[in-house]
Amino acid sequence: MADVASTSQGPTDMDIDHDPESQIEKLEKFSKEAARAFFEEYGLISHQISSYNDFVEHGIQELFDSLGEFNVEPGYDPSKKGDSAWKHATISFGKVKLERPTFWNTKGDVPEMVKMTPRHARLQNMTYSAPLMAEMKIQVYTHEGSDKGKTGPSSSGKVSHQGGDKGKTGSSSSSGKVWCSDKGKTGSSSSGKETYMGRKIIDEETKEIMIGRIPVMVRSVLCWLNTHDKGDCLFDSGGYFLIKGMEKTFIAQEQRCLTRIWLTNIPSWNVGYVTEFKRSRVYCKLAEAGKGEGFNGGRFITVSFLYAIFPIWILFFALGVTSDKEVLTVIGIEDLDASLVNIILATIKEAGEQCEDFRNVAKAREYVDQLVKSSKFPPTEPFDEYVDKYLFKGIEGMRDKALFLGYMVKCLLLGFLGKRKCDNKDDFRNKRLDRAGELIARELRAHIWHAEKRMIKSMQRDLCGDRELRLDDLDHYWDSSIVTNGLNRAFSTGAWCHPYKRTERCSGIVANVRRTNPLQMMSDLRKSRQQVAYAGKAGDARYPNPSYWGKLCFLSTPDGENCGLVKNLSVTAIVSSKITSPMDHLVSIGMVKLNTVSLTDVNTNDKVFLNGDWVGICPDANEFVSNFRSLRRSKIINPQV
Repeated sequence: MADVASTSQGPTDMDIDHDPESQIEKLEKFSKEAARAFFEEYGLISHQISSYNDFVEHGIQELFDSLGEFNVEPGYDPSKKGDSAWKHATISFGKVKLERPTFWNTKGDVPEMVKMTPRHARLQNMTYSAPLMAEMKIQVYTHEGSDKGKTGPSSSGKVSHQGGDKGKTGSSSSSGKVWCSDKGKTGSSSSGKETYMGRKIIDEETKEIMIGRIPVMVRSVLCWLNTHDKGDCLFDSGGYFLIKGMEKTFIAQEQRCLTRIWLTNIPSWNVGYVTEFKRSRVYCKLAEAGKGEGFNGGRFITVSFLYAIFPIWILFFALGVTSDKEVLTVIGIEDLDASLVNIILATIKEAGEQCEDFRNVAKAREYVDQLVKSSKFPPTEPFDEYVDKYLFKGIEGMRDKALFLGYMVKCLLLGFLGKRKCDNKDDFRNKRLDRAGELIARELRAHIWHAEKRMIKSMQRDLCGDRELRLDDLDHYWDSSIVTNGLNRAFSTGAWCHPYKRTERCSGIVANVRRTNPLQMMSDLRKSRQQVAYAGKAGDARYPNPSYWGKLCFLSTPDGENCGLVKNLSVTAIVSSKITSPMDHLVSIGMVKLNTVSLTDVNTNDKVFLNGDWVGICPDANEFVSNFRSLRRSKIINPQV
């Protein structure tokens, strides 16, 4: 019967090779071709070069756009005022561009600008850097006062004053001109009428200036070797910098993932929405309640927002929730046992004691605004603006923010009941790697702030009295050596800006490239480091975590205090880079956006999170995942998503 069966399936069996040696040869051939294809497409140091290229193409423009506009006020010294009114100035940056590395050749009779290659920087102990140019726009203006009765439209339909801040425009006639006033500059004149201060622009200038020189990574898009067929060395793969002739490279920094919520129970039950900026962090905590009528101690839920701490029930009503039942629907806890009921009742009781009639939306908003404005660092914006800016910045709309806040409370309560695990900070899935682009942007931002302060001080001297600003020579005010020397000093010493604390520096970010052999050089370019507060008390950070499998080679670690903290990426490990948001593709495969979903459907469907922000729901999770995988495998969605 076996012979009959093999005869009936003869054509299929003929295609199968049962020779073990030939199968091993085919497997070895396939492995070699797959490895060769992987290294040809990605290489061993693609994470260094891709991060720097992204910083050059997108990150540096985003950095200058985030700086916004800064004001220059006069010295207000009465002896230097002169005959005219006090002059003010505003400065903002526009388009930014990085040029290729060049240097002045002064050997001939006439100095000329020539290309700088890495070979020149090595032989002459120079820094392989490129000039950073940016458009700077400056406006010089004075304040003009007028009575309230004279600020309306005139009979001709024109308005007398110009300029102003966004959101402070008055109504104009058919001419379309609007009179604007600055916030906080209203007062009462001697006649009892209100006086408004408007801007009268005296002069305006936009000019391109040199910000400084930025170190260039070898083999990046700015490097001359990227355009030549032949480089300095055939086997030089780049990925490092040349600072005063020395080869420097970045060690990827392991940071806690900042695009998700964190649940911890030490020292107390706490769920936090942690971001890079402290003002945008939100924490929900189980606090101890005092003994009162009907309650024997217990716990209630508090929220920390913009350095103000208050019961979370008040914030729900400030965000537009209208009843306690709706709050419970937003949180989404179906089965309430006795412990949860006590926590919720204690929270409602504490909210009523701190704010009477907190179920009134206007009263809740007023109470939250009063607490926030009396905190340590109060915001200058009104309630709606700072809630939109600092409370879950990636989520738009009060309703969606309330839903995400309810999700945080649900995670906290489920963790307290033992139905959800606390997040492990040592798990590699909960970490992100800061590479060359993020690290240079962090250091560059600090030196730009320093140069801005110097510029404001030097401009204040020319704003006083009858002196004029040198608008035709803005380089006179901007000291480009602050940025150039600051970056060179950071690379040389290895002391880098702290990711959160502006006044502190951290070490172990920059290392020398060792050239004993090619493997040692590649090892230096693929290192990662975990920053801890004190290396002697690192705790579980030194021990290998099961999540390292396939991502890190934790065996190649140095001895001494850095043992277990400095690791190497595995040979085929790829660090993902920034990509465009696939929101449209998610909607096309079955996701429903959160702002279009009713409260009853929110808790009965599966949630969809994009970079830590709740963006929608999907009625059929299995179909959604299968469609998502098909789009990803067909490369419509980036494979790294």
